[in-house]
Amino acid sequence: MCYVNLMFLASILCFSLPFVAIILRWFINLFRKDRAVFSMPFNRSLMITSVFFVASIWFLRMAIYYYEVTLGDGCKFTIKELIFDNFIHAIKTLGIDESYVDFIPLGKKVIGKFVGENTIWQSAFGIYVMVLNSITPLVGGAIILDVLTSVFPKIKLHFLVYKKHYYFSELNERSIALAKSIMTDKKHFFSKPMMVFTDTYLDDESELSSELFIAAKKIGAVCVKDDLGHLNVFSFRKKEIFLMDEVESDNLKTLSAMCENKRNTTIKNAQIYIFYQDDAYAMIEKCIFERIKDRFEKGKINNAPVITRVKEYENLILNLLAKKPLIEPLLVEKDEYTNKNEYNLTIIGSGKIGMQMFLSSTWAGQFYGHKLNINVVSEESQEDFINELNKINPEILESTKVNSPLLKVYQEEEDKTFADPYFNLRYGTYNLVNIDLEKIKCNKVILGEESTSEEHEDAEDVFNILDSDYIFVALGSDEMNISIAEDIERKICVNQFGEDNKRKQVIVYIVYNEDFCNILADKHKVLSANVVMYPFGSVDEIYSYKNITMANEDPAAICVRDSYVKASAQAQKAAQTKRITDKLYDSLSSKARDVHLKYRIFSSFLYAKVNYSENTEWDKLTEINEDAIKIYEAEVLAENAREDILQYLTWLEHRRWNAYMRSIGFSHRVMDGKDINLKIHGCLFECAKNPIDGKSEIRKKDLKTKLAKIITDSKELKEKELIDFVISWKRLPENELIKIEDLIKEINTHFNLLNEISKEAIAVRKDCNKEIKKIERSRKDKKIKEELIFEVKEKCKSRIEKLKEQVQTEIGIFIGENDKNKDKNAKAEKLDKLDVASELRGEDMKFYDYPKDTDTKLIEIIKKGGK
Repeated sequence: MCYVNLMFLASILCFSLPFVAIILRWFINLFRKDRAVFSMPFNRSLMITSVFFVASIWFLRMAIYYYEVTLGDGCKFTIKELIFDNFIHAIKTLGIDESYVDFIPLGKKVIGKFVGENTIWQSAFGIYVMVLNSITPLVGGAIILDVLTSVFPKIKLHFLVYKKHYYFSELNERSIALAKSIMTDKKHFFSKPMMVFTDTYLDDESELSSELFIAAKKIGAVCVKDDLGHLNVFSFRKKEIFLMDEVESDNLKTLSAMCENKRNTTIKNAQIYIFYQDDAYAMIEKCIFERIKDRFEKGKINNAPVITRVKEYENLILNLLAKKPLIEPLLVEKDEYTNKNEYNLTIIGSGKIGMQMFLSSTWAGQFYGHKLNINVVSEESQEDFINELNKINPEILESTKVNSPLLKVYQEEEDKTFADPYFNLRYGTYNLVNIDLEKIKCNKVILGEESTSEEHEDAEDVFNILDSDYIFVALGSDEMNISIAEDIERKICVNQFGEDNKRKQVIVYIVYNEDFCNILADKHKVLSANVVMYPFGSVDEIYSYKNITMANEDPAAICVRDSYVKASAQAQKAAQTKRITDKLYDSLSSKARDVHLKYRIFSSFLYAKVNYSENTEWDKLTEINEDAIKIYEAEVLAENAREDILQYLTWLEHRRWNAYMRSIGFSHRVMDGKDINLKIHGCLFECAKNPIDGKSEIRKKDLKTKLAKIITDSKELKEKELIDFVISWKRLPENELIKIEDLIKEINTHFNLLNEISKEAIAVRKDCNKEIKKIERSRKDKKIKEELIFEVKEKCKSRIEKLKEQVQTEIGIFIGENDKNKDKNAKAEKLDKLDVASELRGEDMKFYDYPKDTDTKLIEIIKKGGK
């Protein structure tokens, strides 16, 4: 009897173990970095599960029939024969070739002898047998299906439509790294996401091809030979498609083929990421997007795809500037800050990553109290580097010239006020293979008219790279990057040997191999030297899911983006329609605003230290931690924040924005707004650090125009909405003397009259629409109809404009009491160009990014760990 009980327990244990293993595996995966998923030659998990289920059936049958043998109840088999017979019956269960109908009554009879007749245990036994014999064939079928899908992968695509699919246009090192990252990043319990590699061919003569194919199979990926442009697969869930061929122009060809294929269901309800760095393809991309948009608007495409261009190197450098900010060498205990300090960033290597570091540092390096010097060391000639930079945007180098017209602050031609250059550029051309790094020096780059003058030989124009605050190494191989970084570290440490006040210096170097990168990172953690070594940028990090989708997924960037568009009626209208493309311009610009938060906090501390006479909590900043953020919140984001620091941070953010826009290719033209296709912007100019003139008529005029527009354009004027709109103007500096409280009182007093004007505007538009419809129904000639309709519209427009003038007359913009006591002969401060831009656009302070606008939300995200 003891053996029978043990076999019953063994059956239950074998049945339960696979489910326990699945749950444990899921919990372990929550905390594991790497998740190995085996699927070659078939899924090992299914095989092990089927073995346990067959064993469970075998133990169950052995328990029943062994009981019969021991009782001598007429069983025709001996014990040894029974072992093999039950094994055969258990195996047959996998193929639904075994009946268990006769087995259940026999089992209930045995259970009855153990615990008595007509008990719940007999019913439980029957249910257990039926469940076990039902699940086991399903597992067997899954094994057969898994083997078939390994041989015929397309079967898997059409059967597993309930899973989320991730498609890759090619199997290469980049795509396999991204696929692994997705498997790690995406938490899954009942099913893992499906990776699909297209255009995949196994080359027996290529070792790399074989390794990539095996790596794809190990993560459970489907590899098909079809090109992504001709693949036609339907799935219930939203898909993500990554166009990342080694030849970047092929990505656009694939996108075009996918969108031109009218029967292609793969792109429906898909998020498409297209990889290319070179802006030469931007015009082709634009044409493809226009075609998709046209087909969607005509109803030829349902569930149109959302297409995002990926600039993985720009994303990578944005992450670097957040994780290891340029200000880190300045976060030290010693108290030597002045407003004349210089900051030296050295970039070794001018390839794709090095160039992106240069572009991003031009805007990230805008912080208080330090003149930015960017030193570039490369095997490329200075002339080639400058030509490459000018292809991106000539204004980048123009912004480095002293008294450049680009840096003119005021609009008046006779005014000679210029902003400081954005940075100072030095360059050095060297063969980096066999050279002593101590001998590498960068010379000031002489541009334009300056080049015709005498050569500069001042000490400040010649720089030794070992004196840098921040060194970035990005050459063509891990060997060179590691070797040069360690050589620089050693020489700096030797030069600092014996000094009491050692300065802090940061060395960031690219290490493409993930294993090398992790090993070096662990080594540097135990070092206590003032030279901070930071390996960065492995292939797995560059092509991590988080880095690739940052433009769409980053919560901080989304927060900034939402804050800009929430008040825009046009943006709200666009959000209600199906998106065709995600604006990379908006996404990365918002991420750059988020990255610069740490630099603004640093600037606040240093600004207060230099400019505040009283002793405050601003004394030292050795780390951007929770305490520093609390002080920043209390001193900058509070309602009673000092006006001077707010004005400075506002100016600094505009300057940072200018530098960022130039780094992505935008230049200034006198215009209303911007043109993304031509990459020109009407607000890319300098503004004054001083507060805006408190008697600005432009501001009052803008506010009157805004109020008149919202009143006359409203379908139904509501007092609360009107007051909420006015309250949103509270960010205006107090010295502008526009009293919001007085304006709200005025609206409350005159609301009935304003409502009447609003109703009259609605009636005017209704009359206009009636007349237009009457003209359209008439039998007059088409040309005459167009002329009459034009006259009606002009008449309507004229009547609306008169109503707007009436609104502006009725609402007074109150000037504060202090204005009465001002000296009438006092000379008013000049308006900076930003005011002129506001006047042109009819908007107020939209391009003056006030510190309070988004920083509060960004800090909340930081405190929550970026979630």
